[in-house]
Amino acid sequence: MKFHIIHSTSYSYSREVFLSPQILRLKPSTHIHAIIRDYKLVCEPPQKSIHWLQDAFGNSLARIIFPGSLNSLSINVSFNIEPIDFDPFDFYLEDQAMIFPFEYEPETKRALCAYFEIAESGPFLKVFLEGLKVENVSTVDLLLQVNRRIFETIAYTEREEAGIQTCEDSLSGKTGSCRDVAWLLVQVLRNLNIAARFVSGYLLESGEGITDRISLHAWTEVFLPGAGWRGLDPTTGLFTGSGHIPLAVSSSASDAAPVSGSVSECESKLSFSSTIKRLYN
Repeated sequence: MKFHIIHSTSYSYSREVFLSPQILRLKPSTHIHAIIRDYKLVCEPPQKSIHWLQDAFGNSLARIIFPGSLNSLSINVSFNIEPIDFDPFDFYLEDQAMIFPFEYEPETKRALCAYFEIAESGPFLKVFLEGLKVENVSTVDLLLQVNRRIFETIAYTEREEAGIQTCEDSLSGKTGSCRDVAWLLVQVLRNLNIAARFVSGYLLESGEGITDRISLHAWTEVFLPGAGWRGLDPTTGLFTGSGHIPLAVSSSASDAAPVSGSVSECESKLSFSSTIKRLYN
C-alpha cells in the first residue's frame, strides 16, 4: 500500500506575538521501514528563512525564522509513503547478549553513555523494578515482559498538557499518554543497564477491518549487541512495526519534541489535524 499523508500543526495566540527561531523535527528519519517521496514542509505565514541541519542524534531538523509579529502559525507537512513489511523479531544477537544480564563492549558502552543515564527514581519505580522477573531469562523475553508489563499497568490517556509526566506520576496514577509510557520504559530499561532512547514520530494504522489513520506517537528504542536499535511500543505492548515512522530520537524526551521554540507572553491554543489517502498506481 502507498499513502499520501498531510499533517498540520496549528497555533493560535491571544495577541500579536514574536517567535524565537522554531526547531521542527517533522521529517521522517533514515532508519525507517518505508519509502518516503515528495516530502514538503510549508508554513503559514511564510517563514523568512529555513535551514536544514542534522543534530547530535542524527535527526533532520528545520530551523525556521519568521518575520515580524503574528497571531497564528500553521505548520503543514505532506509526503507519500510506502511502508515495507518486516518481521520485528528477525534480528541477530551477539552470544554475550542472548541471556540477561549482559554486558556491552567497552567501546560500545562509551558511545552509548547518554542512553544509560538514569534521570528518575522513586518508590513506585522501585516497586515496579522489583516486580520484574530478571533471573534466567533470555534478553528478548525480558524486553517482552517489561514492555507488556507497562502496557498492562498504565492505562492510555490523551494528555493535552505539554511535557512528560514523571515515572512516579505515571505509576502512581496508572494513566499516561504515549510519550509518558515511552519515557517510563526508557527509565526502566536504563535501570536494568540496557541502553534506551526516546522516539517521537507518526503511527500509521491500516489493514483489514481498520480505518486508515495516522497520528503523532512516541515509543522507545533499545540498543542490542548484534541487532542495533530495536523499537518497543509500550502503548500497545508490542515491538514496533512498519507503521511506526520515526521523526526524532534522543536520550531525553525534550530533545525529540516535534516542535520547539519560545514565544512572547500570551495565551495559546494548539491543534493537530491529519489526513491519509490511499494511492493507487
